[in-house]
Formats: sequence, C-alpha cells, structure tokens
Amino acid sequence: MDENEKILKLAERYFKSEDQLGPTSATSLGNHEHDGELEDLSSSGLSRMKSTCKSFRKELGEVNFDKLDSDEKIKYHILDSGIKSTEMFFNETRQFERDPAFYTDIATSSIYLLLIRDFAPIEERLRSAISRLNKIPDLYESARKNIGTPPKVFTQVALDVLKGANSLFEDLIPKMASKVPSLEEEVNKAAQNAKKATDEYREFLEKDVFPRSNGDFAVGSKLMDRMLLENDFLDHTSEDLWKIGLRELEICEKELEEFCRKNMDPHKTWRENYLKVKEHHPTSDKILDTYTKCLKNARDFVIKHDLITIPENQKVIPMATPEFQRSVVPLAAYHPPAPYENDLTGYLLVTPIDPDQSQEAKEHQLKDNCFGKIQYVSLHECYPGHHLQLVYHSNLEDPVIKRKMSNIFIEGWAFYTEQLLKDYGYFDNEGHLCQLEASYWRALRILLDVGLHTGKFDFDGALEFMQSKTDWSPFIAMGELKRYTRTPTQALSYYTGKLEIFKIKRDYEKKVGNKFSLKKFHEDLLSCGSMPPKLIEWKLGLREIESPVVPVVG
Repeated sequence: MDENEKILKLAERYFKSEDQLGPTSATSLGNHEHDGELEDLSSSGLSRMKSTCKSFRKELGEVNFDKLDSDEKIKYHILDSGIKSTEMFFNETRQFERDPAFYTDIATSSIYLLLIRDFAPIEERLRSAISRLNKIPDLYESARKNIGTPPKVFTQVALDVLKGANSLFEDLIPKMASKVPSLEEEVNKAAQNAKKATDEYREFLEKDVFPRSNGDFAVGSKLMDRMLLENDFLDHTSEDLWKIGLRELEICEKELEEFCRKNMDPHKTWRENYLKVKEHHPTSDKILDTYTKCLKNARDFVIKHDLITIPENQKVIPMATPEFQRSVVPLAAYHPPAPYENDLTGYLLVTPIDPDQSQEAKEHQLKDNCFGKIQYVSLHECYPGHHLQLVYHSNLEDPVIKRKMSNIFIEGWAFYTEQLLKDYGYFDNEGHLCQLEASYWRALRILLDVGLHTGKFDFDGALEFMQSKTDWSPFIAMGELKRYTRTPTQALSYYTGKLEIFKIKRDYEKKVGNKFSLKKFHEDLLSCGSMPPKLIEWKLGLREIESPVVPVVG
C-alpha cells in the first residue's frame, strides 16, 4: 500500500469513528447511521474518545508526508488538524467540564435536526428521536458528574437554552408525533421523560452550579494562537489580529464619514445618519416577510450580473428562530443543508421581537431589523453568501475535503459577498450605509474576540466597549457577547476571512493574467469547499504546501 492509499484509508476510518463518537454531528452532516444514538460523555465514554484519538495520532505519524501527492498532502493536514482539535478538547478547552451549555446544545440539536430535515420518512425519524429522547437523562447525568466551576456566562447561556427548550418538548415534538398516530403515545412519553430530565438539569444549574460559576471563559493568548494556527492555518497571532482590528476599524470609520458626507445629511455625524436610517424598519409582523423579499432580490441580482452560477435543486426557507436558540441568535442566522444529503434546502432563521421586553427594548430590537440592515443580512446569509457557498460545499465529491469546515473561510466569503454586491451597485443609500456600519462592526468583532480571550476585556468591559462603539439593543449586544465567550476565533473570522479571500483573489488574478474571469474565480474558489484560506491557496496552486508539525506520541 503506497502512502496516498494509506492516508485515504486512514481518513475513511477516522471519519467513521468520528461519526460513531459524535452522532449529533453525524446527523448534522447528513450521515444517518447513528441517528438513534447520543454522545456518550460518561467517564468511560470520554476515555474511549481519548484513546481513539491517541491511536489515530500514532497512525498518522507513521505516514510519510513527503511521499504523498499534493492533494493527499492537503488531506493529511486536514486529518492532523482534526486530531489536534480533539487533543485540545481533552487537554485545554475541556468543554465537558467547563460549559454546561455543551450538554444542552447536544440535547436540543440532536432532536431538532431529526425533525426539521425531511431526509427520511417521518416514522423513521421519530423512531430515532424516541431513542435519543430516552438517552437525554443519561446525558444530563454525565453533565452532573463532569461539570466543575464553569464561567458564569456559560451557565447563563445553558439556562437561556433550557428556557427555550420547552417549546421543543411541548410544541414541535408533539406536532411531529401527531403525524404518525401509531407512534404518538411513545414519542410523547419519551419527550415528557426528557423534559423531566431537562427540568431537573435546569434546577441543578440554578441551585448547584450557578453559585460556583466563577471560572474564566478566556482561553488565553497562547491557546488562542494555537487555535488560529492549528484550526484555521492562519499566519497571524492574536496580537497581530488585534493590530489589524484597530487598523481596519479606523479605515471603516473614515469610509462611513466619507459616504455620509457625499450621500446623507452632511451636517450630521455618520452615527447620527445611521441612527436615522434605523428608524425606517418593518413592523414586527412583517420582519420575516421583509427578509424573504430581500433574499429573493439578492438572488435575482446575482443572476442578472452573472457573478456565479446558482446550482439547481436548492432553495432557502425563511422561518422563525427556534426558541431555544434565540438567546444566541438575536437577529438572524442560517441553517445549512447537510453535506451528505441530496436535499439542498437551507433555512434562514429570523428571530422574532421578544414579547417579554419593555416597549423601549422592543423598539430598539425593531431598529436592529431596519430595512437597510435586512438588505445586507439576507444576502450574507443566503445569496451569494452562506447558502450558496454551502450548496457548493454539499456538491463536493471528496469525503475528506467535505469534512473540513473553516469559519475563517465560511464567514469570510459571506462578508466578501457584501462588498461584492455593494461594488456592483446593489444597495440603496440606506443599505449602503448599513453595510458600511456592518464592516465597522466586523472590525470591532476582531477586537472583542481577541480582547475577551486574551485578557484585554472582561465581559462587562467588552460590553461597555461595544456600547461605546455601536447602537445595538441590549438584547442583541448580550447575545453577541455570550456567543463570543463560548466560541473563541469565531467572531474575528468575518473580517479576517474577507481579507484572506481578497488576498487569494489578487494572487489568482496574477496567476491567470488576462484570462481572469470574476465568475470563474468565484466558482473555482467555492469548488474548493470550506477549507481554511491557506489550504485553498494550496489547492489552487497559489502557494507551496507546507510540511506539518506533528506531535511526538509518547
């Protein structure tokens, strides 16, 4: 067996093991062999994961990298990165000890994924849901034994998710169960048992965990630098990105000032002009309809200007964000098609106005859904942003490339497309100003992400800094910051990724010269999948493939 064949067979076994140990992630990918299973986070289950990881690390170290073909060298890097991520999970981040929401995310997502996607007959999906519902009490029992002293914000996020989880057990599951009368009683019984376990877990968090939630959410600069290098293959450190964030924030503010001087009220500051634009918003009952209209407009614009081919047999369905996700999706988000399913349907999740807020807070949240902002959010999430890019990803044939999902590229692409459509004249003045403010916001995100996780900000300091720079509602500001604390490097990925994609574009154009076609560039780029930008440069022949640094296994 030559080295190329060795790496491919190793990858096949590695991903099979990954699906067995992470059945919720497997369902998300569209691999349904383990739909009735749930992650085993007991002591024995965690030991099995750790042992499996160590075994694959040893086996990967036995592959001679220098004898691999170029494509297989890239796949080696993908496997190496995946193993390093698992090693980091056990040795540094340890979410199973530090994050109570780690368990609530699995419990809710594992069921929701089975019900929202029509990948199999409803009876089959409900039988898998019954099996998973019956395992939720064991999941929460593992949580009780594993959780130590988490950060307060992590415990609060878990409680927020659990508050919204009632809609899953009391609304969505019974609604789906009613479609199969022969299973209805069994489904509802399993749901009630899972709800009981969920309520008990909530009480455990409130009475036992919350009082001892004095841990630190920050991962620290050394670990953050490793994440940037090992997961995202970036050449920048966290301190580099802090400097980039400061630079880009200044550039964005100058662009805002210049645009307002030429196109808005020149006697007002850009912030005053922006606040005026935010007053022009749909009523609360028309927000979802407005997003639906804008995503169609963006799709039609892409087709009209022939910016990239939109594959057939795909669609986006706008819908209200599920209640259990609203605390961390304060505005809108995208739920992609599963890469290994034939159905290329994506879901645009739009968070309704929170009825429990004060009238002032409701109005503030409405302003965050102003017409100008909806213009760029809908294209960012759908066409030609996340949905289109992830449809290209789903159409990939290579199983290894299909597994690598980089936030730096995914969010970078969606942000890149905002500027692309702006350059082609898509926005009216309100939309243009809102998109420029969004660029300013993404630069600010670099500073918030790096600052939160390297000790430059505590949570309150980050909130104060954010509020000094933006006019986001408290509901949205808190939701954003809660997410950043749990997902280091995610918030910085938008602006960082856009800069990386523009670099790829410059190098690609230099390579092909007079033959450059923007449409072909976009299609060649997206045909590489969702890999980190550096790996895409390798794939497109724009950069020499580096040798990996693989830890020595003791």
